[in-house]
Amino acid sequence: ALPAFLANIVVLVTFLCTETLRKKSFNMWVVSLAVSDILFAINMTVTSSLIIYDYKFDYSSILFWGCFIGFVSYFTFIGMNLDRTFSIKKPLQSYGQTDRSFCKKIFASWLIALLLALPYLWDTSLVLCERHCSGCWMPVDNELRKPTIAVKEDSRRDK
Repeated sequence: ALPAFLANIVVLVTFLCTETLRKKSFNMWVVSLAVSDILFAINMTVTSSLIIYDYKFDYSSILFWGCFIGFVSYFTFIGMNLDRTFSIKKPLQSYGQTDRSFCKKIFASWLIALLLALPYLWDTSLVLCERHCSGCWMPVDNELRKPTIAVKEDSRRDK
């Protein structure tokens, strides 16, 4: 996580210090991606540190942050690709795009990511999983895990 954090800090500093980069609106997508990567690196570092110290944390908040940051990265890449496609197919209209329109698109990608990640705040499947299986992060109702959970429950009953 540290190399990702440092590399994205370099991207942000380079963007802030280079006027020609700030003049190109498309580079705002790169800044958005760098910010989401920095948040992801921080999230992974904190989560890993808590796991090492056997901290009992709220699984739903970790799921929320992981999904939110992942969705932001995903929608940022989609936005970048759509903008590049638009620039290639309609170069004259693309040239007239304002910074404000880019900011609206980036805000929309973050907002959509937030809306898609919100349900994970109320997800209790990992709490249920922890009660039945001390080593998994998969929901109990996952069809692939049912045979192994049944075997573990049978072995607990035998003892």
